[in-house]
Amino acid sequence: MKQRTKAFVAFLGLGVLGMTAGLYRYLHHPVAPPLVTVPFDMDKSGATARVDFTIERNRLTKRRMMIALEFPKSPDFSIERALEQNAPAVRVAIFREDQGRWTTIPIEGYEELARAVPGAPVSDGSAHPLPGPRNIRLHLYGWNDTSSVLIGGFSPTEPGHYYATIETLDDFPMFSGVRTVLKVDDFYNTGK
Repeated sequence: MKQRTKAFVAFLGLGVLGMTAGLYRYLHHPVAPPLVTVPFDMDKSGATARVDFTIERNRLTKRRMMIALEFPKSPDFSIERALEQNAPAVRVAIFREDQGRWTTIPIEGYEELARAVPGAPVSDGSAHPLPGPRNIRLHLYGWNDTSSVLIGGFSPTEPGHYYATIETLDDFPMFSGVRTVLKVDDFYNTGK
């Protein structure tokens, strides 16, 4: 009986210690806010945005960064449903300033990030990852009050000044009058 009691107390103690460590990390290392958010009208073909951002050394990790689109969740879920059914594409490129010159950074769309065999061709016939500019299909990945759409992921290797360009390839009338925002942030879930 004493052995079971000791084991139970040890198990309980480890649980409390784990919760305390998690709380300490949460309070002393909060999640960083997005690097940048920029309004972007998605309803017309040919709409373009340039998103400038700086990646500090403390933001360089093994995790990817992402470019995403956010908008208020539609009351009837019609925009989200249309995105899931049609998977429209946008043209995307990411650049990093390197000694006064701009270098293209490889970007991955959802198809590349989700496929099981790294390097296998995807529906556009490309290998993974490719530098931009390139057409990437939008992927709805979450919603609460705000719906979130993955545009693409990238892995910055150096701190410094970056910019992304995003261009709509088609008319998206479902976004007419909807406040849409582009954001650059830590990737939502990479497992790293």
